[in-house]
Amino acid sequence: LGDLKKISSLQWLCFDTEQRPVAVREACALARTFLLAGRERAAHRALFEALPMDTVARVREGWGGRDPTAPGDPPELLAQYNHVREFVGLRDFLTARDRCARWTDFAAGRPAGDGLHDQGQDFFRRRREMWESEHDALAAEAAEALLGVLQFPGGWLRDEGTDPASRSHRAAELAELRQRFTAGLARDLLRLYSATNQLTNAFALVQVVDSKDLAQEMTRTDLRSFLKDVRLVALRLLEQGASPSEIPPA
Repeated sequence: LGDLKKISSLQWLCFDTEQRPVAVREACALARTFLLAGRERAAHRALFEALPMDTVARVREGWGGRDPTAPGDPPELLAQYNHVREFVGLRDFLTARDRCARWTDFAAGRPAGDGLHDQGQDFFRRRREMWESEHDALAAEAAEALLGVLQFPGGWLRDEGTDPASRSHRAAELAELRQRFTAGLARDLLRLYSATNQLTNAFALVQVVDSKDLAQEMTRTDLRSFLKDVRLVALRLLEQGASPSEIPPA
């Protein structure tokens, strides 16, 4: 009940368009608190259900076409810009987690048809084809969402510019969220690519981790485990006939 009251209170900030930046800021603050406490469903409500769908667009309209990161602009615009980045990044993260969970659950229900007679085999074949079609669609959606978070422009949950708040309690919470979830996102995408035999994409995740400086958000244990799994992917590629020159460089 406490979480629901906090989430519903955000609606009071939505009646006046000028209060939308505050609504975004407070929704992010609640979502950070919920995620760090392991209450992912509450975070989802705060980011997807409490605010009108046009909230981010209204905040951006308030900038009047200005670039909030440009030198000389009011610092409150830069703060609003970074809150919008955080809002979008958190929503993308929750979307990726949801899509990955849907794919995982669906993949576990692969239909079995051993021992069926001819008529039963025909029925099973049609059922399997339908299952594979939906499975591939769910896998593609999950992979796109996970990769989108890992390749978030400017870095996931990272501020841009010289926002003084970057040394705040908020910045510490953002850093903790990155350290808590980045390795899991990379691991989930590697698992998905491996399970769907997208081995080249799986191996190329090393480049994503390197180009986005994601290794600094992982513990040594997590990074070692990730690289060990990537090594297994490289061995599978070689076993399938790929030459070393065909494997993208790590």
